[in-house]
Amino acid sequence: IAITGTNGKSTTTALIGHCLQIARCPVAIGGNLGAAACSLDDPGEHGTLVLELSSYQLETTPSLKTSISILLNISPDHLDRHGGMAGYVAAKALVLDRLDNAGIAIIGAGDEHVQTLAKLTAAKGIKTLIARPESAPISQKESTALTGMHNAENAAAAALALRAIGLDDHVINRGISSFINLPHRL
Repeated sequence: IAITGTNGKSTTTALIGHCLQIARCPVAIGGNLGAAACSLDDPGEHGTLVLELSSYQLETTPSLKTSISILLNISPDHLDRHGGMAGYVAAKALVLDRLDNAGIAIIGAGDEHVQTLAKLTAAKGIKTLIARPESAPISQKESTALTGMHNAENAAAAALALRAIGLDDHVINRGISSFINLPHRL
């Protein structure tokens, strides 16, 4: 599972990894968060690799193939590196290009950039799911670590990914309920 976006990628990555650990599933978590992807231990054939990927990392990993790609949102950032907003959007969209027709794209509902990319991805025949804040699991609404609409969208994206790999809502809610947010998050 690869997660990117201007905001929320660390929280969503950590949340997915936490839920998998609570479910006692083999998992390795890293990328832009924690250990570098190339230094992670292989979680095995039935395990899950959960990677937070920045726009920089997406540009430098052309051979990456994902089963699930999550693109949360896109707002102006790193524009000097990417030559403007169009370049930044293109860099973030690479996470969707890493999917084949058997993959799943999970895209946030919030901004015009991701809405456009969701339509383009679905038009390619890739299963495209929209993470809407109102579809967040019930446990997010009760969580002090995941307050706010932005975290509702993060939790909705995480739940969609976790369901896609076979976790049920009971396990997902248990993971969300016990999640402790990363330091220095809004």
